[in-house]
Amino acid sequence: MIAPEPFCDSCGMVRENHNIDSVRSIYSAFTRGDIPGILSCMDESIVFIVPGAPSVPLAGIRRGLEQVEQYYRELAHCIEYTLFEQRELIAQGNRVVALIHYEGRYKPGGGSFAVDSAMLWTLGNGKALRFQEFTDTAALVRAARTGGAVSDGR
Repeated sequence: MIAPEPFCDSCGMVRENHNIDSVRSIYSAFTRGDIPGILSCMDESIVFIVPGAPSVPLAGIRRGLEQVEQYYRELAHCIEYTLFEQRELIAQGNRVVALIHYEGRYKPGGGSFAVDSAMLWTLGNGKALRFQEFTDTAALVRAARTGGAVSDGR
């Protein structure tokens, strides 16, 4: 019989800090445009959710590294980021919430945007198992359609 792991507040903090470091590594690779670096931080069975209706560019659910890799390639083709800020990373257990502000423009029409986002990461064994973004999808749709500047008001 395997004895249960003793409760240890500092052990939980160590795991949470490790999870924050894993998410930081993903964002660091993203800002360098390093798709292999991003994927190396993800589990092969990752579920990757970008919110929005079909009118939201790049919205959808992707499963597995191949689909996530295709997402990042499409993202690089469609969007030019002018600012991507990690404002805060909050960990609890195996989850990390990243509060992000990003600005950029859609390459096809030139529409610009500035939005805040909460990105929820679920991790296991130091790898991302699940990602889900929560953001102002209406602002992204308006920027994609109009070619004008759109902000979420912050």
